[in-house]
Amino acid sequence: MKYFAEINYVNEGISLLTCLAQPISIKEQIEKEARKFTDTVDTLFKARKPLMALYGKIEKAARKEFKGDMDELVYYFSLLSTGSKKDSFGKILLLWDDFYHLENPSFEDFSRKLYDMDQVAYYSKYSEFVSFIGNALCNTEDAPKCSCLEDALRVVLEVKLSDKNKQLLMEGLINRDKHLEKCLRLVEKAINLLYKFQEELNGQYKWFLDYWTDKFQDRMPWEYFTSQSQTLSALNDNPLGVLISFEFFKPFIKGFSVSMDNETGEFDSPFASPIGIMFCDECPLVFADNSGTTTHSTEFWLNIIKQMSDKNRFEILSYIKDRPTFGNELATLLKLTTATVSHHTNQLNSAELVSFSQEGARIYYSSNKDTIRNCIQYIKDELSI
Repeated sequence: MKYFAEINYVNEGISLLTCLAQPISIKEQIEKEARKFTDTVDTLFKARKPLMALYGKIEKAARKEFKGDMDELVYYFSLLSTGSKKDSFGKILLLWDDFYHLENPSFEDFSRKLYDMDQVAYYSKYSEFVSFIGNALCNTEDAPKCSCLEDALRVVLEVKLSDKNKQLLMEGLINRDKHLEKCLRLVEKAINLLYKFQEELNGQYKWFLDYWTDKFQDRMPWEYFTSQSQTLSALNDNPLGVLISFEFFKPFIKGFSVSMDNETGEFDSPFASPIGIMFCDECPLVFADNSGTTTHSTEFWLNIIKQMSDKNRFEILSYIKDRPTFGNELATLLKLTTATVSHHTNQLNSAELVSFSQEGARIYYSSNKDTIRNCIQYIKDELSI
């Protein structure tokens, strides 16, 4: 079934707070990100002039609304200074990477699920997310088994983060309820502000639906994406369908996630495909393998280099360079959790460095040698090697 998620105001509220916590304006953030996808940023901004105007109106209202809350906002939603996965203290407190996959939760439902969550389950999820951003080599046996506060604190101490960040993350565990209350207050305030722009946001949402409905035509969303990419076409059909989500404050996000039962090989959830609102004819969404025929921007290649420079991702690329390797094997070889392997391979796939294939109950990962070779050639050309 073709399925478009409605505007997820909890998600957009958290993303808005993250944007506001950065040292540059939202427009500057969008421009910086746009340069990874196109060399004609001015043309893109001109084509999406109403959208850019809406960003400006929301930011102006938000700066005024949060004038007295900026210290707390920066404390919870500025990006942590180190780690392979940039994220904020607030998103970890809210376990948002886990709740994000809920089907458009209300703020009340989301808050209630957090407060009602068993402490042991909370400690385990918190530790898992900390290990992601800390680039930790978490043992597959130990990482999920945080049965008490002390276990979770130990995980924080072992990750590769600055002492300042470790202190911040441990404080979040020790005084969880206090910080959740403050963090959720900011999120609720951001959601209420966005509701004031609901009519205009719905207008952009309608544009999104019309644009992508025209792109899909008679095809299912996943059929469209797989037709664009050898990587995605190698995966089996998911009987649970595809969840296409609208992303306003992550305007260039793209990708998908795969969730399967390791024992049965059955899909646990729909394919999740977030699409940023800025993708359009002037900045096409590409789910394609890099064949070397496409001219990419400098920022694109710098992102490729950044992905390869992460220790875990480099080791994954090293292991899969000669033969396809399935997720559990990579987890054992690298002493990572399967969730961490999935995170890294999804990032590598988004950067066109890894391809997926499926055999029975297993998802296999292969390196995209064309992208790697083209990146090496780009470095040679630019640095005259």
